[in-house]
Amino acid sequence: MSERYRTFVPVPPAERDELRRRAVRVLVVGRSAAGEEVLLFEDTDPGVPGVSWWMTPGGGIDPGESELEAAVRELAEETGLVVTADRLVGPVARREVVHGYSDQVVIQTESFWLLELDRFQVDIAGHTEEEQLTIQQHRWWPLAELATTTAWIWPAELVPLVEAGRAGGAVVELGRQEESTVPVEVPTGYDALVLAGGRARRLDGASKPEVELRGRRLVDHVLGAVTGADAAVVVAPETLVLPEGVRRTLESPPSGGPVAGLVAGLAALADGRTPGQVTVVLGCDAPFVAGALPRLLAALAADPQLDGAVLADTDGRRQWLSAAYRTEALRRALGSSDGRDAAARAVLGGLRLHVEPARGLEAVDLDTWDDIRAVQS
Repeated sequence: MSERYRTFVPVPPAERDELRRRAVRVLVVGRSAAGEEVLLFEDTDPGVPGVSWWMTPGGGIDPGESELEAAVRELAEETGLVVTADRLVGPVARREVVHGYSDQVVIQTESFWLLELDRFQVDIAGHTEEEQLTIQQHRWWPLAELATTTAWIWPAELVPLVEAGRAGGAVVELGRQEESTVPVEVPTGYDALVLAGGRARRLDGASKPEVELRGRRLVDHVLGAVTGADAAVVVAPETLVLPEGVRRTLESPPSGGPVAGLVAGLAALADGRTPGQVTVVLGCDAPFVAGALPRLLAALAADPQLDGAVLADTDGRRQWLSAAYRTEALRRALGSSDGRDAAARAVLGGLRLHVEPARGLEAVDLDTWDDIRAVQS
């Protein structure tokens, strides 16, 4: 049985501890009157509320165990099913997978095994304390549905792996993959512009970037998401203490709104240097945006015709201040005005944009004390 290794206390992405281990996963295909179904568990990362994914049974290999012995044991512990080793087919596939969680990074070499049998009643009495906390439910997924679902499935190649196991032949080598709630492969090659001004009227005039959430200031949560930036600027008053190396600017006169902040921020990023081709724009009140940033940058890189990639909340509303823009396109959209009191949607709405759906709380912004209390734990 794998040992508990997670603290569930979020830390800055670059400061996460790293754990390496060997592990096994089992592709459990059950037959019933409904057809062929795959057993999956819905797992979560307590440090990234609202995000979940579906995974196969499996876990770490204990000292002295073979891969096959570990697969048999993990099946018994996680599903209550006891089988003999000869029932499992494999290994079907191998990979090195990187799991970036909110509290640490797990890097493991994995082998996949296939088990086909009649559908059975799952018993989770053997789950560890950690599994009881993170795993929300289990489900027998129709095999055909897994090929088309938009749910987050780990691994994404689950259906082809079942087919490969049935076909026999050579082990499928999946190489190195990443499955993360807070990415490990930090994107680089962009500038970052963080808006941290404003009056925060609904926070009774408090300095919003300095409001603490889970032991860190909101501005530090957001700056932690852009550690791969070539340069970063925060649009904020002098009273806000910033980490070393982060530029500061402020629109003049202050409190000119987000578009005025964008104008001032772009000018500061170009001061004494050649600005990057891409500028990531974030508000200081979006502390959970880190997981979305690699997807925004990847979408922008994949299509040279795009002017930007913007995050959308669960209602489909575009979050103009959680986005990655081509710097020149952003400059053209802002024009020659100072942007004072202009609406971001009116200025940026004409750009050619990829709209990226948010996962969990990625698009949540914190405007009131009730908003902050709701995500504090």
